[in-house]
Amino acid sequence: GDQPKNWENEEEIWIHGYWFHDWADSYEKIRSIDTANRVLFTHPPHGVYGYKKEQRYYALNLLSELDRPGEWYLDRASGTLYFWPPDPVGDHDAEVTRLLTLISANESSYITLQGLTLESTRGTAVEIRNSTNVRLVGCTLRNIGNRAVSISGGTGCGVIGCEILETGDGAISLSGGDRKSLVPAGNLAENNHIHDYSRCCRTYRPAIAVHGVGNRVAQNLIHDGPHCAILLNGNDHLIELNEVHHVCCETGDVGAFYMGRDWTARGTTSFITSTARGASVRWECIWTTRRAASRFLETFFTMSPGRPSSAEGGTTSSTTTSLSIANPPFISTRAAWDG
Repeated sequence: GDQPKNWENEEEIWIHGYWFHDWADSYEKIRSIDTANRVLFTHPPHGVYGYKKEQRYYALNLLSELDRPGEWYLDRASGTLYFWPPDPVGDHDAEVTRLLTLISANESSYITLQGLTLESTRGTAVEIRNSTNVRLVGCTLRNIGNRAVSISGGTGCGVIGCEILETGDGAISLSGGDRKSLVPAGNLAENNHIHDYSRCCRTYRPAIAVHGVGNRVAQNLIHDGPHCAILLNGNDHLIELNEVHHVCCETGDVGAFYMGRDWTARGTTSFITSTARGASVRWECIWTTRRAASRFLETFFTMSPGRPSSAEGGTTSSTTTSLSIANPPFISTRAAWDG
């Protein structure tokens, strides 16, 4: 269109989009604009996979486009922030934060953080490393720049009964356990309400990311996300009784539950209930992709416009005791080339 003609005097223009695939987004900085030929030139590296025609994108950080409440523009040269508040300022507080992490626990033991409201941070709000039985219980985590909680290493750490919303990336990352010996970590995410996540990075920033060995994701309610809800890697995890809806809302070639690209990722058991309603691009409820092995998917109910289950390559996956209200086919399997 002709809208970029209004941008010639803008100092720092960024564009965000799905430049080549519907599962890969990135932010690109504009180098120059050729208004006569309607061409935008970007700085390297020019998208994750380059560019192709008729892909989705939008522009941001333009003072000339500030036209409605809730929008803002940052003039880095003068250090000035232009902000059009969504409501009268006198009724609410307006906050700007430079904090990266609110709480960090390293090699700690038997600590419970309960009933806290944790918000307004540029990085990950809570980081727990190599600890034992450090848990967040009944907390609210919101307005987070990256993830809400990252648990790496250790044993018995968890996020329980929390509400997590408005995060820039995903919500919870769980890792731990030893993949060579298959010693489990026993870290967990249980009974959480996670929604409106991955507001900045839109792909592969799930509500819950699971790595390592022997971690548990149970009884979580997850909704309103652009890409997958639970992203799995590793061995012997237990994923059970999670309710997921309105995810994969703007991406394609994706599953609400997503696992793959590792022949040694075996032994995970998933008991899934009421999954995946509402998506805008081609997607699956359960997606096990190249080099995924030993997936046992049992007792799940789906109501979905996409395929309930898709296995693209991989080995020893099974699905039993299932009910689906969905478009056919119910289960799709195909051999996939491993490049």
